[in-house]
Amino acid sequence: MSVKRLGPVWFEVVKEPWNEYIIKDKADVPLKGKFVLTKLSQVKDRTKGRSGLSMSGQSIFVTYAPGSLRGKPSNPQPNPKTIPNEKRKKVDFTITKEDWNMYRLPEVKATFKVRLIVGEVYSVPGTFGPDGDLYYLVESTAIVELRKD
Repeated sequence: MSVKRLGPVWFEVVKEPWNEYIIKDKADVPLKGKFVLTKLSQVKDRTKGRSGLSMSGQSIFVTYAPGSLRGKPSNPQPNPKTIPNEKRKKVDFTITKEDWNMYRLPEVKATFKVRLIVGEVYSVPGTFGPDGDLYYLVESTAIVELRKD
C-alpha cells in the first residue's frame, strides 16, 4: 500500500489515564501502564484514493516490586529485542483497570479514543531494572475508536 502523508491533525488531550495490572510472579507485582499519543497525521492511500489517520504514540510501563523480587540493577540494561525467548519466563497477570484515553479533534469535530491492551507479560530472571525491580517485558497493543460529535 502506497500512502501519502497529507499533514498534521491537531488534537487535544482530554484524558490519558494509567491502567493497572497485577503481575502474578513469586509475589504480586503492581504494574501500571499508559499509552501517550504523540502525533496524528492525515494520510491518503494512493492506490485506492481513501483518506485516513496515522497515529504515533508510546506505551509506558512501570512496576513496583516488593523487596523479595528486587536486586542490584543490571549493568548495562538489556535491550528487550536482544533477549532470547529461552531467557523469558511468561508470567500471569490480572487486569485491575483498563480505561480509554480520550482526545478531541477540534478541526473535524470528532472524539478519538485509544485503549491500551496488555497481551503478555514476561519476566527475565536474574535481570533487574535501573531501580532494582525485576525486569519485565510487556507486549501490548492499542485499539482505536473514532466518533463524530
